[in-house]
Amino acid sequence: MRPALGRNDRQLRSRESQKLPLSDANDTVSDVPRFRLPKRLVPIVFDLLISGLVSCIVSGFITLLRTGLDAGYPLRWLHIWLLAWTTAFPLVVFFGPRVRRLVERFSSG
Repeated sequence: MRPALGRNDRQLRSRESQKLPLSDANDTVSDVPRFRLPKRLVPIVFDLLISGLVSCIVSGFITLLRTGLDAGYPLRWLHIWLLAWTTAFPLVVFFGPRVRRLVERFSSG
């Protein structure tokens, strides 16, 4: 029969299994402050990130095909990407919920 582990023993084993530095035996991983996004902001942050990512990739690819890769490419890409993102974000915000409802209508769930 194994002896019951005390609080410090459990923390120590938890740190060893996670390979965390042993700074203080009373610290726990949950004591580290973390930023949590409020649930109400999740949809808008998702829209912001997905529109930024997709517009970045597409504008970079199209800019490369249309103008080639030279010293001015990064600035052209940045300029075109910012224009594309300012267009893509409102479109994703507007059409995203409508497309989701349409897809849910055709789903089997």
